[in-house]
Amino acid sequence: MISRLISDITGKDILRYSFMPQVGPRLRTFFDGGFQNLAIFMALIYNAVKLIPDNHPYIQRGSKEKFGVQDVLVEASKNVNFSFKHLDQVVIYFALIAGLILLTLQFFILLMALMVSPAAAEDLDSLMSQNFFTTAAPTEDLAFRLLDRVFGIPELFGSKEPTETAFHTALHGLFQFYSVGLLVIGALIVI
Repeated sequence: MISRLISDITGKDILRYSFMPQVGPRLRTFFDGGFQNLAIFMALIYNAVKLIPDNHPYIQRGSKEKFGVQDVLVEASKNVNFSFKHLDQVVIYFALIAGLILLTLQFFILLMALMVSPAAAEDLDSLMSQNFFTTAAPTEDLAFRLLDRVFGIPELFGSKEPTETAFHTALHGLFQFYSVGLLVIGALIVI
């Protein structure tokens, strides 16, 4: 719901929104809504395969705040007919349940990824030493040779591959054009 008209928005409001986007109130309204839009979309999908009848209150316009995802699942489960004739209904019913399970797992895995720190395979001293970033034989290193063949920048990787072919000159020109183009676009955005 739009609480203010566009003509009522001031420059101060634009700056406040740009620099302090009010993440907390937005999250609160998202979670207070109880995933109502998801429940409506699920009800419409179940209605398309006749698991929820056309005249049901979940399909009506003004009933958005009166039901949730669980209500839609319960109502659809009452009308599921487990037979080969109604295989499309069964597939859609379980596909939406599988989607909800995957959505829940996705949020759980995201929280776990934020809480669990990655393990370091070596101790901190060896990671911070200069030996970690040096290659014993750069002239024979396959990765460096491949990088020299692809990018063709003389003496950048220290391999024994020949550099600076016509292909490399064209590739460098393409990279330069791309960089200048991004610089222009970034400047226009800043301006």
